[in-house]
Amino acid sequence: MGVVFYVGLARQTINIWKNQDSAFIARLNLEREVTWSAHREKLRSIVTKAVDLLASGLDSQDERIRQNSAVHVLKTVGLYGKDLRPYGHTSTNEIEKEWDYASETLQFFENIGRSMLK
Repeated sequence: MGVVFYVGLARQTINIWKNQDSAFIARLNLEREVTWSAHREKLRSIVTKAVDLLASGLDSQDERIRQNSAVHVLKTVGLYGKDLRPYGHTSTNEIEKEWDYASETLQFFENIGRSMLK
């Protein structure tokens, strides 16, 4: 059952408050922040346990557990599924062309910005 049932108001009233009443929206956002802060602190307090469990999983006798632990570690640090091949130009000429292009692009947008302020 939704909020409407518990507070005894029409769904339309709740929707108007959520979408058009700045005081209601601000208070709702504040309550969400307070709730999230409490959960975030609890999560922070158990991070060490989670990391220790993943680390022990990497040493498991069961290959599937080791593999799952490794995948979770890689996902957590943002490396899972990423292309880790080195990238970038190996020619100084290409690097300098890229720098020139970036500089010209920046100058172009700065000029547009200046002309809009006039």
